[in-house]
Amino acid sequence: MRAYLSYTGRHYPLSFWRNYNGLEVDILCEMAQGHAAIEIKAVGHWQKRFNRNLHRIRQEFGAANVRCYGVFLGERAACWDDVNLLPVADFLRQLWGGEILR
Repeated sequence: MRAYLSYTGRHYPLSFWRNYNGLEVDILCEMAQGHAAIEIKAVGHWQKRFNRNLHRIRQEFGAANVRCYGVFLGERAACWDDVNLLPVADFLRQLWGGEILR
């Protein structure tokens, strides 16, 4: 992510997110218009429970202000409860294609 931002000249801050209850999201990128929240799991099958923290960040920041992504080792992209689930290769292809961090 940092390499992508550097190569493209985008100066978006990257961080992780944690609330007072200890819920966290692996990557939070503040963009010109909104945020991208990205949860990364080294699993072959995404489980809906992985969406919990992404839903929480959308509640706290406002649903219209956060696009949520789940990145995993599976083979098929999907969308569950407004979370875009992407296999690693698809995520990287979309990232470098300018579709994730706009």
